[in-house]
Amino acid sequence: MKKMLTLFLLLIAIFCSSCVLENEEVKIYPLLDNTNEPIIDFLQPWAFYNKTSEELDKHFEELKTRGFKTIIIQNTSKYNKGEPKECFYDSEKSFPLEKKDFHKKIITICNEKNINVICGISSDDYWWSQTSHEFDEETMNMFNEEETFTIGEILAKYKIQGIYYSNEMYSNSEGFIKSWAKNINKIIEYIEKIDPKMPFYLSPFNFSFYGGSEKQKLSFWKEFFQEINFRKFDYFLLQDGFGALSKDPTTKKCEDVYNLNVKIRSLCLEYSKVNFALNIELFASKGLASDDRVNLQKKYANTLGDVIACFSVSHYYIEGGKNEE
Repeated sequence: MKKMLTLFLLLIAIFCSSCVLENEEVKIYPLLDNTNEPIIDFLQPWAFYNKTSEELDKHFEELKTRGFKTIIIQNTSKYNKGEPKECFYDSEKSFPLEKKDFHKKIITICNEKNINVICGISSDDYWWSQTSHEFDEETMNMFNEEETFTIGEILAKYKIQGIYYSNEMYSNSEGFIKSWAKNINKIIEYIEKIDPKMPFYLSPFNFSFYGGSEKQKLSFWKEFFQEINFRKFDYFLLQDGFGALSKDPTTKKCEDVYNLNVKIRSLCLEYSKVNFALNIELFASKGLASDDRVNLQKKYANTLGDVIACFSVSHYYIEGGKNEE
């Protein structure tokens, strides 16, 4: 009897073991068809500010034809360590390079084509000198002064559909999130005083140089979502990380990047009100991504958010001349 029982238990163990092995081969996430195509695109002013109204109209007509409903202007002014450098709207402040009518032209054309405009604020080249300032209080106060000045002018002069944070944040284990969260919360509070319903957008990325392990990255994003007082109509557009891969990477590398994004989204859902979506990168470590890779990125993005952003059809496809299959 004991022998029969032992044999029976052994057979169950073998059967269950085979089930586990079989289940390990099954992906834990759905790979959907391209239910949603990207509808948010990015535009950097440096590549467009010298274009005529006719050229811009043609560009945005092409975007509309491709199904885009929103454009993010990456920044509307630039500084270098607090000193004005470039400006692409009608500011009261003096800048060495001024294109005062650029922003108005974009908004006018987009209004005619029913394309939403999300306005990037100021960026500062000194942001990337982090080893010099480590985002100390004095530096962050300087950035905040530039940013809130720009927000105040933009919201007073133009009718737009959102504010985009132009200085790019990234995962790191250096403790920068403390300064960043304090500053972002100030900015959200400032926007709310002017227009409580104005959405706030940002598009950070994973940076292996500052804390490259998955554990370090997830620890950063957990604190990020815990510390920033996002609202339910704000948008977190995570750069999907494929731009660091080749134009045709291996399946394993694609799945590794995607699975990290899945975990970051889970932290977002647990600790924040912000809307999570991916900003898919159309570039590669050398050149541009293949059509197959972009199609895979779109499939992944469909599993993680209700909208998809991309960088950038405006630059690589329409202006760059790459044709979609």
